[in-house]
Amino acid sequence: MKVNPKSEMLRRAMSDFWWTPDIVSVLDEDLATITHCPIDERIFNQVVPHAPIPQTKQFIERIAELHPGVSRWVCTEVCDHGLFSLLQRYGYKAEEEHGGFVVDVNSLGDTETDFSIWTVKNMTAMKRMYELRIDIFGGIFPSNEEQLAFELAHCTGEKPKVDRFVAEINGVLAGTGSITYFENLNFAFIWAGGVKEDFRGRGLYKALLSARAQSCRDRGIQYMGLYARDNTSAPIVASQGFEKVGTMVSYERTSAPK
Repeated sequence: MKVNPKSEMLRRAMSDFWWTPDIVSVLDEDLATITHCPIDERIFNQVVPHAPIPQTKQFIERIAELHPGVSRWVCTEVCDHGLFSLLQRYGYKAEEEHGGFVVDVNSLGDTETDFSIWTVKNMTAMKRMYELRIDIFGGIFPSNEEQLAFELAHCTGEKPKVDRFVAEINGVLAGTGSITYFENLNFAFIWAGGVKEDFRGRGLYKALLSARAQSCRDRGIQYMGLYARDNTSAPIVASQGFEKVGTMVSYERTSAPK
């Protein structure tokens, strides 16, 4: 099976579960990266296939033992239709399709803006960033200070694994966007990008992309990308020059199989 090399970079970056707490076990195997955890939470119980899976039924049954409750398979173009059919038989439901988008960071120049853009480097900034994220995306504020400290540790140091950008004007937080670096892949994965409704239409999303592109150039990384929902963010990133290189569908099981 021939796969777009840019799509391969994107999938490999997605299957790096550096962000999971110690309670999550990560099995990085030839056929798939598998996570499992006693907590019944889909983000901690995932499968990311790396290639077509032989003896598919037996493999799914093995996963069922590791994921007795909720479970998620993140399927890209390396998977075949036989896997999709079997997953549905085992109680998984296909969620919305995402496009895989990649851009050469050298094609994204600087953007003029009246906003200041900075990165999270201390706990106060981390908490402010989360308040902004909740305002944009919804959700709840992390109650675990230990988890916040874990995230902050990855955002600090000489060459942090992660940068979390925040844009503000006159002391008001307006937008945010995060990036994870993979020098070994010549790639960076971007995520959690959004702008508050009152500040949309002023070029801020593009400015946050440009800031992340510059951070890649500073580290000698050529490409950055993301998975974007077809009917929401995909048209936005395509308009910014990102190339669609593949697809991803999440197959999710919300409860234990009967």
